[in-house]
Amino acid sequence: MVNQTYYVCPNSLAVPWIESPFFEKLLASASLNLEEKELVQFFAENGYVTINPEIPLEVIDMVVADLKDKYTSSTPLYYPPG
Repeated sequence: MVNQTYYVCPNSLAVPWIESPFFEKLLASASLNLEEKELVQFFAENGYVTINPEIPLEVIDMVVADLKDKYTSSTPLYYPPG
């Protein structure tokens, strides 16, 4: 008899496990915390998740200031209608 672990092991199928017919069982047996399981469930249902990488504003300001003069162009990136 073949050892069928496809319903508990995401690597047993040749499809992403969120597309597996065994997704609910795979999610239930996954070693994820509740927040991670909720994110995976949301992704499976909606096709995306939004995360907050919690990058401090000081770091963002520093990167923007550092790149400000490196990416300039005389060609407008937006052409208004008309």
